[in-house]
Amino acid sequence: MQTRVIASRQCRFWLAACGLWCVTALGTAWGERPLSIVPTPPATAVIGRAFHQQLTATGGVGSYSWRVVDGPGGLPPGLQLNPKLGLIFGIASAAGSFSFRMAVTDSGDPADTNIKTFIIDVPDALILDWKQAPRAGKESVTGSVVVSNQTGNAMDLTVVIVAVNEVGKAFALAEQHFPLGPEADSPVISFGTNFVLPFGKYTLHADAVGEVASEGQIYRTRKQTADDFVIKQQ
Repeated sequence: MQTRVIASRQCRFWLAACGLWCVTALGTAWGERPLSIVPTPPATAVIGRAFHQQLTATGGVGSYSWRVVDGPGGLPPGLQLNPKLGLIFGIASAAGSFSFRMAVTDSGDPADTNIKTFIIDVPDALILDWKQAPRAGKESVTGSVVVSNQTGNAMDLTVVIVAVNEVGKAFALAEQHFPLGPEADSPVISFGTNFVLPFGKYTLHADAVGEVASEGQIYRTRKQTADDFVIKQQ
């Protein structure tokens, strides 16, 4: 601000004598607002889809410069910061909830800095849920699952459901392989129907693997039953 520079030159000795209190008082008198980052609620980035978050600040003097206080590693993998624009951008490549501190500095003399914490949530690439909860019949364990692709990429999906007995022997109850579009749910995948399990106790394991060949990415998720299922009749 021109006024601030001129006044500073004319009153250099006076400002030096009265110190920080005078500088603060002058800033208030000239209508300057304290530098402050505008807070925002947690943002959500989708794996495989372009993400943009514009950071904004108010007050201070002149242009701003931005930085990640915790270093580049504080941002979700695949995202980066434009320090001049205050823009977080890129394509997230890993799931998690990422908390990081952003700092903005103005061009005043001396410069002022403000710091705030931001959160970006990146959902898991794959979610596997029981559509019909597993239950034991006379000869097998039956149920169904649905897999959700929460990325912005189409993938080749493989789903395998096995029953593992008390000695570690596994029996495949279902296996399917099919393409799944971005941000889409799979068809209902049933298992255990028309399948006879030997007598014993079983734990169910459902595994889903999604491959995005164009990105060289493989995503996995697993679900396992907490209780054993007993087959009493062969």
